[in-house]
Amino acid sequence: MELVEEAWKSTVEGSPLVCVCKKVKILKGLLKKLNKDVYSDLSERVRLKSAELMEAQAEALKNPSPSTFEVEIRLAREAKELREAEESFFGQKSREVWLKEGDSNTPYFHKSVKSRQKRNMIRSLLDDTGTRVTDTMECL
Repeated sequence: MELVEEAWKSTVEGSPLVCVCKKVKILKGLLKKLNKDVYSDLSERVRLKSAELMEAQAEALKNPSPSTFEVEIRLAREAKELREAEESFFGQKSREVWLKEGDSNTPYFHKSVKSRQKRNMIRSLLDDTGTRVTDTMECL
């Protein structure tokens, strides 16, 4: 919200519509910078933070002290936040692909349908005695 405030408080000249357009353009630049600084190359940042955490954990095991445990806890929290951001990013990316390719009559759509059918297929049932039945004729 601070970025939006910053962009909206900036002084621009022109008609009201021109001012809005210029402020939106300023906001776009600020958001792009935020995206680059905070969310760029998440996978690499997760990998590096995890490696850093492993080193801190090894150090905490070698030299147990409150300060090494504090460092480990801080790094664990940071690694968790990065993993969650990465997971969110990939979730959004997959939805983007689905929105783009999903409902069209594309190979992607057919693969996703086949995958879902395979995942939802009932391969066996338990009868009244608790025996697993896999043959279709036995289920009837």
